[in-house]
Amino acid sequence: MQLKLVRRTSRVLVTALVCGSMLVLSGTALAEPSAHAASTLPLASCGATLNPSTGSAHAHWNVTCKNGEVTVAGYVKHDAGGGCAYVKAVFEGQITETSKQSCGFFGGDTVHFSWTHPGSIADAYLTET
Repeated sequence: MQLKLVRRTSRVLVTALVCGSMLVLSGTALAEPSAHAASTLPLASCGATLNPSTGSAHAHWNVTCKNGEVTVAGYVKHDAGGGCAYVKAVFEGQITETSKQSCGFFGGDTVHFSWTHPGSIADAYLTET
């Protein structure tokens, strides 16, 4: 008997964008035919509170802007099943931050994160592996 290990990744993308006082909203849903799935949420302005979730994980973060810097702060928790979950954020200039992983078959620990970088935009992803 041969077992095949399949890695599953689900992503939720949130983008914070400030253009003066204008907020631009758009959304797109993507589905990949492989063992990977991704979806994109509408652009969120500074001051947004987001609560993305996948089949086995959830996260919460706030997006704030002050003095030319953007902050993404919150937590990630893997709820059940094998695997792990983490949050990744990409800031202006391709500066990338990744939280520690929350792992565990019966649910992982809550992992808190807070990142601040210059700019007014950040893409943040909840990823389950």
